Amino acid sequence: MPETTKEALAKFLEYPEIKLWYNGIVTALKKSTREQYLLFLMHYLGKEDPAGFLRRAQENRREVTIEIKGKLGELYKHSMSAAHLTKYALRSFFDFHEVEIEIKGKIKVKRVRKKPELSWEDADRIILETDEPYRSIFKFMKWSGLGEDEVMEIQTSPTIQHSIESQRPSDKTYVKMDLSPRKSTLDEFFTLAPKQYMPEFPLKTKIHKDRGGALIDPHDMQNVWRRAAKKVKLWQEGLGPHTLRSAFKSQCARSGVAKAVSEFCMGHGGGDQYGYSREVQDEQYVASELAKLWAPVGSPEEIVMKVQVDIFKAQYEAKHGHPLPPEKERVLQDIMRQNQPLDRLKRLAVFTAREDETATRSQPKKYRITRTKTARNGGTPVDMPYETCVVGEKELLPLLNQGWEIVKELSGGKIIMRRPNAA
Repeated sequence: MPETTKEALAKFLEYPEIKLWYNGIVTALKKSTREQYLLFLMHYLGKEDPAGFLRRAQENRREVTIEIKGKLGELYKHSMSAAHLTKYALRSFFDFHEVEIEIKGKIKVKRVRKKPELSWEDADRIILETDEPYRSIFKFMKWSGLGEDEVMEIQTSPTIQHSIESQRPSDKTYVKMDLSPRKSTLDEFFTLAPKQYMPEFPLKTKIHKDRGGALIDPHDMQNVWRRAAKKVKLWQEGLGPHTLRSAFKSQCARSGVAKAVSEFCMGHGGGDQYGYSREVQDEQYVASELAKLWAPVGSPEEIVMKVQVDIFKAQYEAKHGHPLPPEKERVLQDIMRQNQPLDRLKRLAVFTAREDETATRSQPKKYRITRTKTARNGGTPVDMPYETCVVGEKELLPLLNQGWEIVKELSGGKIIMRRPNAA
């Protein structure tokens, strides 16, 4: 009778090297991910003894690296997901046993669809729809130019995590991360990110009853990102968290950051084919260039607020036939000077709501049939021309975009909002 996959996995787990790895660093992963890594590593090794494979990798690193690339390349042709999982399993296995070997295994794939692009502003719109800890991860990816692979390297490396935490008390406004080089032309690879966008690694999924508390992996990021992108109607095939690198590169160009620096921070080398460009490997030079990106850009809330100010000014001019008067412009400037972005956003919403009411009162009154609601004491029906709701700060932005207006801010951070009923 042929051996089942379950029996084969149980037998594979009896190898000491596999058992140590499976019960060691991999226990930080979800059970399903852990079992997938085990399965694909077993398929890759076949009948080869794990101890012999590790010994061969240590003694003949170049030979084994080329062998792995060739096998992964063949896997990519048949199943990209299987190739990715095999690659991650091999990386985890080598990292645990401290075997220094570089695994890429990429092949050129003919593109069958247009490569999606993501602007800096659209990236913020998607990120605002996510919850922690994913919001912190996506902000970090946007400001650092790193992809999922580099995030996973940080997630699974106590050495990198310790280095990040040791830099937080320093006077520098950024944190330097030393990562594995992505290109053979690089002797070293590092990138810098502003301190305010550095999360506390490792980041884990939320604990809910008997599940959660596992390391966030690329699969988790993809799912959360897709849901958020669909909420703001930006989703298209291929628009994953990896496209935050596209937003980073475009914003670097708009901010005047040297192309060689943005390419280096993304792991592409110093902007030249053969690695002769060495100035980008100087930390001070890279920091001075990236300062052009870090200085002028505000938080996502500030960006949304600035957009709403521009929209309000345009609507005011279209409605009244002249630009915003100086006294109203001064009110807007006063709002912009508030310390907290969300406080500015609330005051802006109240200001625009009052302007709309003023414009409505100056027009002839229009009567219409409104929905009615019976009073709680069973009395006569009362006209209800508005829908009302009580929300928190998290729900404020989406409702403002849907035409709701602020009525009153309650103690405890809650806000009463309303919008006219449909006629």
